[in-house]
Amino acid sequence: MVSYEVSIGLILITVLICVG
Repeated sequence: MVSYEVSIGLILITVLICVG
């Protein structure tokens, strides 16, 4: 089972990379 925290973390990192 994938933790929601991990999923959210990956999404935040992806967004930061896209914005950056």
